[in-house]
Amino acid sequence: MHYQKLEKDAASAIFDAFVTAGKSFVASDLTNTYKKLRKDALKKASEISEESYKFDLEMALWFYEYTQNEMTDFTEAVASDNDVWRFICCNVVPEIIERRHGLKDSYFFQRSFRIYFQALWWYIHLSYQGSIAATRNVLENLNTDYIMQFVERSGKDGIYLKVSREIMRQFAMVPASQRNKQVNGKILFRRVMIQNTAKSGSFNLVMEGKEIEYVASLFQACGVKTI
Repeated sequence: MHYQKLEKDAASAIFDAFVTAGKSFVASDLTNTYKKLRKDALKKASEISEESYKFDLEMALWFYEYTQNEMTDFTEAVASDNDVWRFICCNVVPEIIERRHGLKDSYFFQRSFRIYFQALWWYIHLSYQGSIAATRNVLENLNTDYIMQFVERSGKDGIYLKVSREIMRQFAMVPASQRNKQVNGKILFRRVMIQNTAKSGSFNLVMEGKEIEYVASLFQACGVKTI
């Protein structure tokens, strides 16, 4: 499939047109694939009554599953292209982003890994537990801050998919009292991610195939036993 794209300047112009048009906005130049995505995404959003993180999570799970079933060549390479996300967010489903974040341009096109649907897709991809139901189980008790922390840090530090998914699996096992406890102003998740950044350079050499043990060692270094 050919994925339509928008560079930042073009995305900014379409965003400005969306702001001006308001409810009379009409998405233009969409392929049939994107027309279907727009129709289905708006329908799904209308069915989600919750707001804030609950909206984010349900929209993210739906969208990730949609790309796997309806856009089967939607690979990590495609998902790493900011211009693909700018087109989706500015020209396909801007109304959904406005509902969640108002007209803050960073969520539409301005900042890598904060572009709304880009962040949602990577949040699920990095956390995926083999099924949508299992993934929901490990994510449902978190909040929006985790999306930004997880996706932005992974984007900056590089991705080792088995480790990122194992971090989320083990994090879900930790009682809320320990998850929320701060040490030097940092909650557990932040401390685990810092540990991973510090240690991941040697991971491929000494821990290949031992992701469970490696991730448990990150939590252990933060004073939490998971296995």
